[in-house]
Amino acid sequence: MRHLTRKDHVVCFCWLWAGAAVLVLLTPQRVAAVEVIVAVKSVEAGPFADAFQGFKEALTKSGARVTISEYTVKEGGREEAKILSDIKQRRPALILTLGSAATTWIYRQVQDLPIVFCMVLNPVASGFVQTMQSSGNNLTGASLDIPVGLQFETLKAVVPSIKKVGVLYNPQETGQVVSAAAQVAADMGLELIAIPVSSAEKLQETLDHHKKQLDALWSVADSTVFASDRATEFLLRKTLEYKLPFMGLSPGFVKAGALLALSVDYADVGAQCGEQAAQVLAGRPPPSLPITVPRRVTLYLNLNVAKAIGVAIPPRTMEGAVVLR
Repeated sequence: MRHLTRKDHVVCFCWLWAGAAVLVLLTPQRVAAVEVIVAVKSVEAGPFADAFQGFKEALTKSGARVTISEYTVKEGGREEAKILSDIKQRRPALILTLGSAATTWIYRQVQDLPIVFCMVLNPVASGFVQTMQSSGNNLTGASLDIPVGLQFETLKAVVPSIKKVGVLYNPQETGQVVSAAAQVAADMGLELIAIPVSSAEKLQETLDHHKKQLDALWSVADSTVFASDRATEFLLRKTLEYKLPFMGLSPGFVKAGALLALSVDYADVGAQCGEQAAQVLAGRPPPSLPITVPRRVTLYLNLNVAKAIGVAIPPRTMEGAVVLR
């Protein structure tokens, strides 16, 4: 369910100068203390490893001298007690959490130490922070959420004719996200048609009912809608059948049959997290550091899907995109 990962960074300084007849000892320079960080990961996976590496590199670049204790925690495992004991005994300068599960667990257990989170979606809706500008607590971090405005802007660039965009969601899980997205869409001249789904089993019935209203289908990371590979495969199949442009959650969706998706640079998200951690180590309180959003985003397009559903993607939109043919 969670994980910790940390690497020791120690900088050694030595000096010696010998002259022909005189030995001069240089005045020792003050070296910053080595700070302790405890890192907890939700899962061992490639994107998490990339983010963690980016975190460490950003800290090194900042000049911070840290030693990192790494943990990977499974739900209900004995590792949890070990982590809490380590945190209690060592009193780290900050705790890094990678993933929503790790962040949820640590946040519930630790309120008196700075927590910097990474690889987290919807931190406001998840209850980790009060706003993206200020957490209002002992957390700050780097969100995985690509700004909704950028997502809609990209969707319009790929399919300029769209006016009505649908989204399948569970109001209990992503209602707050969809509500905010509806206002962003309206400001951009789009109508976001929010389609509630109570279970994955009702996807077909729900989509069939609304298909004629939609010019495109947008996605949010909702565990009810994308409850399984089967549910995802169903949506991909049906959007192709309905000739409905589908904006998936990741490049994997595009490879499987979605028209487009945006992807983040996980290592850079980790670097953003490391930059925030460096500021915390320098004395900045977590609530004074706004939550970051990805600054490096790549568009993925599937031209075979575009041809199958009758979408002519403007050539300019394909510049800089990863195009699958």
